[in-house]
Formats: sequence, C-alpha cells, structure tokens
Amino acid sequence: MPRTPIAAAALVMLLASARFHAQADAPQFEVASIRRNTSGDPEGSIGPQPGGRFHARNVSLRFIIQVAHDLPSFRLTGGPGWIDQEHYDIQAKAADAVPGPQLYAMMRALLADRVKLALRAETRTVAGFTLVGARANGPLGPG
Repeated sequence: MPRTPIAAAALVMLLASARFHAQADAPQFEVASIRRNTSGDPEGSIGPQPGGRFHARNVSLRFIIQVAHDLPSFRLTGGPGWIDQEHYDIQAKAADAVPGPQLYAMMRALLADRVKLALRAETRTVAGFTLVGARANGPLGPG
C-alpha cells in the first residue's frame, strides 16, 4: 500500500493561565466537585448518571476532555504531561434531570471554568496508508 500524507483535523489543548469564563447561556451544573485521586487504583469510570448527574472516578484529565468533547484519543494533542499522569474524581449535579448530550455540554463548561481549559482546532498533515484496488474490475486480491 502506498504511504501518503493525509490532512487530519486535530484539537490542540491549551491550558490557559488567564481565567476563561463559560458563556452565561451555556448550561451549568448546580453543584460540582473536582478532586485529585491519589488512590493508585488502576480502575476508573466516567459517564452520565440518572437524575442529571455526571460522575468520573480515577480518570486522567485528558480522558475527561476526550469524553466531554466526544474525541478519539489521536485527535487530542498537546497539554502538559500531568494531564496524563494525574487522575481525578468529578461529582456534578444539574438542577434537574437533563439528557446525556446536555450533560456533556455542561462538562465542557465546567472544564472551561474550573480548569481554565481552552481548545483550538487545527489541521495537520499526518502519514497514512491508502487502500487501492489492484485490478481494474474492482475486487481486491491477486489478479
């Protein structure tokens, strides 16, 4: 297979030093707690819970960002090394029961407010492979 450059969109993580406020119209959790987890436990969990709750236990900040933004790991680059090594617990509750997609929007606002997270999109050229048919009639395999 020929190796070809492929343009791929990537989100680059920036942890801003200036305070980044979530927009006033963005959905917000009624109450939220973010704490560092130092248990050393290899297991973790993350996701929405019934009743407008969001729970994360013993997961890295990079993984929390991936889940909140619905990104595969290869699309998120940058950031300091500690976002992969340190693990966190998050307990957050909305005022009312809300659907899953809105909980993820609320997580994005929480990360922007509490962690000062800012993301930017950029296009990068990466190496990739192209699968091409070897025969003129279309099927793959020896001709």
